[in-house]
Amino acid sequence: MEINGKVVEFDFSKTDLGDWELVMRCTKKISSEDMPTWIDFLDRVIVGGKKSLPMIVLREINKAIFDKLTEDSNPKAPTD
Repeated sequence: MEINGKVVEFDFSKTDLGDWELVMRCTKKISSEDMPTWIDFLDRVIVGGKKSLPMIVLREINKAIFDKLTEDSNPKAPTD
């Protein structure tokens, strides 16, 4: 996925069920209380870590993560 002219990859293999509780809480709005935990989550799932991207792309990163999770949880049937 390209964000701000840079290819960004996500790796969810380092997540746990606690992360998924966080994701579910943050699907509509990320509270100020959840923001530090959310940033730690991003550091684990963004290949290259949180410091690989500027703060100005946070909204795009959040959208890309939720889009990817939605896509992964609703796979399309194979077309033969």
